[in-house]
Amino acid sequence: MKRKIYVLATMLVVFVAVFALLVVRPVPKVRAEPPSCSTSSLNGTLGLWAPGTKGVNGWDMSMLATFDGSGTFTGSHVYAVHNGTAARGSDGSFSSGTYSVDADCSFTARTNDLEVFGNRELILKGIAVRAGKEVVGTWYSGDGPSGTFHAENVTSY
Repeated sequence: MKRKIYVLATMLVVFVAVFALLVVRPVPKVRAEPPSCSTSSLNGTLGLWAPGTKGVNGWDMSMLATFDGSGTFTGSHVYAVHNGTAARGSDGSFSSGTYSVDADCSFTARTNDLEVFGNRELILKGIAVRAGKEVVGTWYSGDGPSGTFHAENVTSY
């Protein structure tokens, strides 16, 4: 009986000590800060890979996209694959692309200077993540959504 009282008393003392500690020093609340992005968040060269989604007749694309931090981007080593064959004009480039990154990290890029797909327009819409070191989203060509893309920072090229 004395042993039970001793165990219960010890548990009560520990409980009161922990409770008093929490009352005197409560655990601070953690508040998540929303991401803050801007066009300058995206600055550098990203390797972009974009698989098409139109079945066996779909287009796939890859390129090195260079963003200057002020709204202009260029593309080099632009490759397009159609039905498993590199398209005419692959290993092309363009220099007149524009892009923007909004405060919520949404990303839009556009060029009308592409000569690989048979039309000149390429639009990228997505979200910048990892402080602008990665972008994911959907790519569009002249005939609408063409598939998803993933672009990730590359070191020097």
